[in-house]
Amino acid sequence: MDQKAPGAERPPDGPSPRPDTTPRLVRDRYDVVRTYATLGSVGLAFVFAVVIGTGIGLWLDRVTGWSPAFTFVFFVFGLSAGIINVYRTVSRMK
Repeated sequence: MDQKAPGAERPPDGPSPRPDTTPRLVRDRYDVVRTYATLGSVGLAFVFAVVIGTGIGLWLDRVTGWSPAFTFVFFVFGLSAGIINVYRTVSRMK
């Protein structure tokens, strides 16, 4: 005699879907903090790209003796890398 109580069916395989019980205010704050963190990291990455590019240019100028050439070229490379990084991050956020 293997009888089951009514309503005690076997649960489906896999995790059961749980309703979102997180309050809306907590979710909104989380989204705001995540957005600020992403924008802050993008700003730092932009600055680092320009500084690293300029630093490499200055170092190459000292090594080769060509005063402003490499500094200008690698500054532009760093600036371009920073702009591309900002564009990719903002397009991912949408």
